[in-house]
Amino acid sequence: MHHFTSPRWLIRKGGWSSEKLPYYFARYCEKIMTELGELIPFAATINELNLPVNLRELLENAKLVPPVGVDKSSWDAPEWKKEAARIFGLEGVGYTGFFMASSPEQVKILKQAHQQGRAAIKKVSPNTKVGVTLALPNVQSVTGGKEVAKGVWNTYFRQFLPMINGDDFLGIQNYTREQYGANGRLEPPKDAVLTQMGYENDPIALANVIREVSKDISIPIIVTEHGIATANDKERIEFIQKGILGLQQCISENIDVQGYMYWSAFDNFEWMMGYQKTFGLIAVGRTTMERKVKESAYVLGEIASSNGENMVNQGEIK
Repeated sequence: MHHFTSPRWLIRKGGWSSEKLPYYFARYCEKIMTELGELIPFAATINELNLPVNLRELLENAKLVPPVGVDKSSWDAPEWKKEAARIFGLEGVGYTGFFMASSPEQVKILKQAHQQGRAAIKKVSPNTKVGVTLALPNVQSVTGGKEVAKGVWNTYFRQFLPMINGDDFLGIQNYTREQYGANGRLEPPKDAVLTQMGYENDPIALANVIREVSKDISIPIIVTEHGIATANDKERIEFIQKGILGLQQCISENIDVQGYMYWSAFDNFEWMMGYQKTFGLIAVGRTTMERKVKESAYVLGEIASSNGENMVNQGEIK
């Protein structure tokens, strides 16, 4: 129902720090379901609802370069917000965009928005399965980092457990792992293969996250995003195969995984990074708009057509 972008009228009312946001969001969900509900068997309220706190955690605990104009020491970033307000004709408006909604008060509003949105969806379309999607890297620790990693995992995931009580499923979105030591997040190992996003290429992270999440929830899990940004389609094929083999192993351990979606079908517009990062199973020529199906698309299609049965006996991956 929400994937990062917000209408201007909502921003004028304070955006994602407005106490009325849950009411507006629920009204929006009700309208959508009134018009289209019978066509929607599954609905996620907010895409990566935990992303604002994930981003803040990364900026506070690692030597990362923040987005252009964002002051690392302050999510408020007044000069950045002032320029954004000018561009969008919102001068003088005090507002919080979705990515900036990371304070305890704002996270509370996000949680309420999910719960009230879920209630609105169920009211109109009781048979629609409702959940939320969370961005969940595989959080790991090295010597001395156990408590740090535990705190990060609580920030990323466990603090949201009361919120998802009553959901029909949880959407997991995983791309990589994060390692933590006593002093915070560590850079990827020097010999690690990195994706175009700068992430460590780690398809096994998905199965590890599913196992960790399953310790705390009993509702079904759907992998709503799993992908790799690379110009090398052989890397993409291997990423998909290893990721899905990991899913098969989770299922064999009686974890209720009910679906897998690769991100993404087409090479996409990746927010502030534009068209440089190629996640797609299908290439898009940006001048001719020609579509070209990559070999990885056929590989995923073959896996899907057999429900992954041809991968079950390939052995455990490490």
